[in-house]
Amino acid sequence: MKKIILLTITFIILIASVLIFTNKERSYSIDYEKDGYKIVERYDGNFYTFNVSKDNINVDFAFEHKYSNKRKIVDEIKLEEDENDYKVLYLKVFDQTEAVKIKEDNYYSYFYDNNPDYNQTVIKEIDNIKLFEEDYTILIWNSYGFKDIIHNKEYNFIDKEQYDNALTYQFENYLLVPDYNQNKTFNIFYIIDIKNQKINKWKLKYSISFNSYFLGDKDELIYLFDKENSKEYTLDVNKKKIKKISNSNGGIAFEGREVSYSLSDLKYKDIKFKNNNKYNYFVKDNSLYLNYYGSNKNIKLINDLDVKSIISIDYDSNIVWVLSGDSIYMVNEAGIYRKVASYFEWNFSASNKVFMFNE
Repeated sequence: MKKIILLTITFIILIASVLIFTNKERSYSIDYEKDGYKIVERYDGNFYTFNVSKDNINVDFAFEHKYSNKRKIVDEIKLEEDENDYKVLYLKVFDQTEAVKIKEDNYYSYFYDNNPDYNQTVIKEIDNIKLFEEDYTILIWNSYGFKDIIHNKEYNFIDKEQYDNALTYQFENYLLVPDYNQNKTFNIFYIIDIKNQKINKWKLKYSISFNSYFLGDKDELIYLFDKENSKEYTLDVNKKKIKKISNSNGGIAFEGREVSYSLSDLKYKDIKFKNNNKYNYFVKDNSLYLNYYGSNKNIKLINDLDVKSIISIDYDSNIVWVLSGDSIYMVNEAGIYRKVASYFEWNFSASNKVFMFNE
């Protein structure tokens, strides 16, 4: 009997030890040198990040890879100079290589000032929209709903012409659109399913003011704040469920982790999520930039496009679509870009009127 009890206790201790080991905090930070460069290597449960410095060089990188017990994992650092007098710093980790161009104190993408020439020509014209690529789904707001240009399909659900489309949200393969047939408040969302090319009507148990905004999405939930009524909701598009999550103390947002905000901040500051993406894209002074996860060093992506705004971002493919002049361009994280479509009306406005999806 004593032997059985002893074996049982030993087994419990063994299982507990395994659970403690497998669930222990895996984040770490170490400093070391390699080939004359100072390296700060970090892992925080999301990405491996590296700060690489030497003389006047100080560059950040991020790599996505499953956790490893290894440390000092930089395989190779290499500095070269290209034909346009940029220094190019290459960092190889886990058989992945990232590169950043450097000139003086500024940082640029690998193909900055050297975009490949694709000799693009118009392959099709539909409703005065010139198409240069057909590998994407393009939805255009037509004042009564949306038109899928590539597949020549319309999703119309508005009875009266509605010029503005201020409250549509793009999520995975869906567009979430409020019922603009209603005034001041609405209790219906229309869900456009891009993959299956159909539209569904979702009746809500709450009435929401049109004076609302989307904070972002996290773990299959979309977060919306009603400024008129100071209430925050989560929206589950797949299950068609809405839940009020704010109270008198405030609501939440995500900035890598959950952060509490007062109702006043949510109402007046238009808080946006800062999700854990390897690359974060943004427009500054009519130029497109990115920075790596965990970095505040801005990397300029394109040198010869005057970028008005970001149309859509596909973080799974690291593709961003931007508006420049009357044209939409596809840009990747290395700064390679191609023209996708052109339309004269986009010279004046395309905000919330064009949405791009990967096929």
